[in-house]
Order: sequence, then C-alpha cells, then structure tokens
Amino acid sequence: ISKESDYLKLNMVIYYNPLLINSNGESKADGTKVVEVAIKNYIEENAPTAKRVMHMTWVPCPEEAVKMYGGMFEDAGTPDAAREAALETVKAGYEYASSIIASEDNMMIPTYYAIEIAHNKYGYEFHSGDPTEKDGVPTYMNPEVKSLFRDETCHLTYESFGKPYGRVLAALTWFEYLTGINAEESKYTNDAFTDEEMKELKKIAHEANQTAGITPLKLWGQN
Repeated sequence: ISKESDYLKLNMVIYYNPLLINSNGESKADGTKVVEVAIKNYIEENAPTAKRVMHMTWVPCPEEAVKMYGGMFEDAGTPDAAREAALETVKAGYEYASSIIASEDNMMIPTYYAIEIAHNKYGYEFHSGDPTEKDGVPTYMNPEVKSLFRDETCHLTYESFGKPYGRVLAALTWFEYLTGINAEESKYTNDAFTDEEMKELKKIAHEANQTAGITPLKLWGQN
C-alpha cells in the first residue's frame, strides 16, 4: 500500500477467524483486538486517506466446513449442520473485523451472501458431485450442473473447467458493491451462458447487495 492509495480491500482466509484465533494461532477467548487494531493502525499510517473495505468471503462446502477452525464443528452431527454452524461463525467474524478495520461498520463486499442465495434460493450446487479430469487436472466441474465451486473445497468455478458460475457471480457482486450500479443493469455478458443464465446471476448479485446490514460503497451509482 502507499499514501496515494484510494481504496483498500481486506479479507480473512477462511480458516482464520478474529473472534477465535490470535496471531499465534492460539485461542482468543479473552476477546483481545491486538491483530485487528495493528492492521488498522498500519493502514492509517501508510495509506491515511484510503477507504477500507472488507471482502466477505464465502463458506466452503459441507465436507470441508467440518474441518474448519481445527474441527470446531465436528460435533454438529452432519456436514450440512457443520456448515450451518460455520456460516454464523464466519458472519460474526467479519462483522467484528469490519467494526475495527473497515472505514465504516459492515462495509463488506457481500460475496458470502451471493453464494448462499445462489445455493439456497436458486438451486446452485456447491460442486457437481463426482470428480472428473480436465487436461489432467482433477475437477468437480460438470457443465450440466450449476456448480459454484470447481473442487470439493471452496474454489470458485471458472472458464477453463466449464461454466464459470462461481467467478461470474462473485464479479457481478463486486461490480454492484463497488459502483452502486444495480448488477441487473450491467451490460456484461459471457459466452459460456445463455441470456437467461446471465440474467439470473445478475439478479442473485443484486439480491446479495440488498442484504440488510451491508454498508455499500457506491463509487458512482446508487442502489
């Protein structure tokens, strides 16, 4: 970063949660804010005029969610139940981090919500189920399935492995958050998708940006 930076995007890796873990990887039961405050102070010193935005990353598929935070959710009963528990923990972690680091509370790019809306409301799968190979690379992509992830963890689908539902949805979510322009009004198209598929992805991205509690950036437009 530099003193000329206008905007900074920050996000947590999916296996770190500021509510649970300190900089040494140990339990943070006392609720100290040393790491988060240090990050904020560093940015304010080195990029004092930059607006700080958190990228609210998504939760992996159920089988991977069981492993999060050292197996914290193993006792949930099922992988689906583990993922539900992880959703609440990740959400709380981002809200906590944004309250310290972001320029405003809940100033978060809502990709987390876009993935959940796509899966829960529009029937997108996390991955296509059975692994295959593409040019010698193992993948869970199947062009017949609306897959958000290209593998059995959390990596978003992209063109090299079929229809890039995951990455295009994330890009549209970012577009609306950063500009304030309704994603449904975007002229962006992708040859991998039909007009109806593009329309649906834009609709999901817009719905994610309308999530209650999200503070928009709105560089140019208005939601």
